[in-house]
Amino acid sequence: MSLKPGLIGLDNIVLSTEESLILTPNGDLLGAPDNLMFDPTTHTLYQIEYKCNDTNAQYQKARHQLKRNQVVLQALFDTFKVVNLYVHGQFDVERIK
Repeated sequence: MSLKPGLIGLDNIVLSTEESLILTPNGDLLGAPDNLMFDPTTHTLYQIEYKCNDTNAQYQKARHQLKRNQVVLQALFDTFKVVNLYVHGQFDVERIK
């Protein structure tokens, strides 16, 4: 899903990717965040999972995906802070730690 940064309150985004594939060294799929957004002014990489059907199962799935991907993203982009965002319903945003 193409998500405009302003819809979820993010400013200063200079690059936004959609469904980026995170692969293991042998090419297996590790994850595919719905969006990655880069804010160079704060050195923040926002990793976003969007679930339109906000159920507990969807929330748990998103949390698992975000946390698994965060380990790899933080290693790749070690000068950026990785922030996990769960977006649901009508663009309600929750930060996942």
